[in-house]
Amino acid sequence: MHSFGYMLGLLIVGPLSDRCGRKALLVVTAVLGAICGLTRSFITNYWLYISVEFLEALIGDPCSPAYMLDESPRWLLIKGRKDAAVSILESAANTNKIKLDAEELDNIYYEEEKGASFGKVLVDTFKSKTMLKRFFVCSVWWIASTFVNHGLTINSVALQGNKYINYALTSIIDVPGHVIVTLILLKFKRKVPLVITFVACAVLCVCQPYVSGGKLMSSFFFTITYIFTSELFPTYTRNSMHALCSSVGRIGSILAPQTPLLLAYWSGLPATVFGLVSLTAGLLTLLVPDTADNSLPDTVFQAEILEQPLEIGKNQLGNRKESSKL
Repeated sequence: MHSFGYMLGLLIVGPLSDRCGRKALLVVTAVLGAICGLTRSFITNYWLYISVEFLEALIGDPCSPAYMLDESPRWLLIKGRKDAAVSILESAANTNKIKLDAEELDNIYYEEEKGASFGKVLVDTFKSKTMLKRFFVCSVWWIASTFVNHGLTINSVALQGNKYINYALTSIIDVPGHVIVTLILLKFKRKVPLVITFVACAVLCVCQPYVSGGKLMSSFFFTITYIFTSELFPTYTRNSMHALCSSVGRIGSILAPQTPLLLAYWSGLPATVFGLVSLTAGLLTLLVPDTADNSLPDTVFQAEILEQPLEIGKNQLGNRKESSKL
């Protein structure tokens, strides 16, 4: 029920954050999530508890818009709010002790988009073969991330030793995982770390004694998936597509609790399934471009040229800008 609530809620939060702003939705979902969580603490009726838990997942998940601190300057620009975008850029420059050229700020180029409905987002995406391919790959990433990460945690109670300690240790490994992967991304971009962590997780899961290592790898690729997905789609549909991929990915978290049933056939079957799913996701990663050295795309066209070599992409973008001025 909780995963199903997330699945539906992401389809609401994603489009709303693209229309109203990431920062606004982050605040609203965090507050509503806190209210629902506190309310559950005082409920004694089972069905009411389940209903509030579903509501919390539906409207109280701030993770999707949480990858912005201030509002996105790019989003502000395509919404025509240039002054607000410039203010945030100047604030970021001051924090990093960088001096920005006032004339360059005045000449910032952007294509204004007056808002897109969720239906239009889907149409624009599925009309582009490049975006359709990325949607498919990202959806597989999300299914693999939720399925393997949650599945390994759930199945940790079947390992030798105290099941409570096993569960706690398997869960807490996500904490250093998030810190380490941040350092990895700063040095090794996106694509290579994602492929390596997916494949490493597959190997470690198939090698049964190293399931805990597989859980660390799944923590790595789950974090990378969050970031990489948001960078592959254009600004005005970024959160909508991120939320849609994440919503499809909840299929994995729905299936994960069923994997202990596989133990009836073979004790190593759940981990083997996790390994095969991770390997599939890792191989599909080869179909998308790395985004670390590129400016984030604002439009579908800019997102499509990420597939091109850097110099060719720049030339195509320059020609597009010149023709738009004419």
